[in-house]
Amino acid sequence: MRPRRLGLCLGGLTATIAACAFDPTGLPPGGNNDGRPADPDGAVATIDAPGPPPIDAPGPCSDDDGDTVCNNVDRCPGSDDRRDADSDGTPDGCDDWDCGPTRPTISLPASTGGNLNASIELWSFNFGPNVVELSPGATIGFGDTVALRDSNNACPNCSDQVEVGFAGGARFQCVDFGDPQQGVTQRQLRTGSVTAPSAPGRHDVVIKVAQASNCTSGGGSRVDGWWESVPTAPIVAAVCVR
Repeated sequence: MRPRRLGLCLGGLTATIAACAFDPTGLPPGGNNDGRPADPDGAVATIDAPGPPPIDAPGPCSDDDGDTVCNNVDRCPGSDDRRDADSDGTPDGCDDWDCGPTRPTISLPASTGGNLNASIELWSFNFGPNVVELSPGATIGFGDTVALRDSNNACPNCSDQVEVGFAGGARFQCVDFGDPQQGVTQRQLRTGSVTAPSAPGRHDVVIKVAQASNCTSGGGSRVDGWWESVPTAPIVAAVCVR
């Protein structure tokens, strides 16, 4: 009986090996875990390539004026780049004109024209330009050359004045020429001071010619010091109030 049993085993050796396939991991047939941690993405026998190394975020930049803008790109060192009152793209601390995108140029002389022609031939704030920036209510000195030519034959003996003030606002200067010689340009060099308006924005200085008895006569006919009405031109200077 033993040789026969041995023959059966040997005779079926090939079939037995095929039927008794085993897991090379050493687990019994049908096992599905070899005891090692599973690949997290489920790709058997696949090794993930390492990702790029982490890059440290740059540290805080130098910002000497504390306006949150780094020194190397700060447009206005020492001032706050975020402040731009007139929205012209230039920070207030580096803007020489805070009442618009560009500083205006006001050419002189500026004249009223006509037979009774008043003009300002020169205007200077504090011996400088005729365009300045001031704080509300600030006072500044000025000097001007005022000229007048009276060719108004309809009133050859009238007294003439040249009035100066803010457009739409109060008069702050009046130069009395009395009864000037007809057809001859006369000039007076004057100095004074002016107080900036309290309202922010641009305020133009304008002139007007009058023919009252003097700079203060006709009180009931004056508006904010001006003879009869407040002018808006011609412009001789400008003040930006900020």
